[in-house]
Amino acid sequence: MSRATSYRRYVATHLGDVLESQGRKQRWLAERIGVSGGYVSLIIAGERTVDREMGERIAALLDVPFFLLFSLGQQSHSFSTGERRGQGSVAQSSPG
Repeated sequence: MSRATSYRRYVATHLGDVLESQGRKQRWLAERIGVSGGYVSLIIAGERTVDREMGERIAALLDVPFFLLFSLGQQSHSFSTGERRGQGSVAQSSPG
């Protein structure tokens, strides 16, 4: 029996701006947090979210407050990594 535990996920709001203002490259950040440059690009574009721990690591590396870089995004489930975007949403009925 599996348990689906919800984790808060955060969307990058100003990460790209802060990197640019500090003269840092996405690759610099990627190397320090152990992901690919492409993945950092997806985080900046809002295509991927981060958990609080990853967000805090990024904020510490850039020496800025966490909430300057990230805002609370969607909830994610630990066992739903194979879900496609848009699946699992509740359909809304329209008045007839």
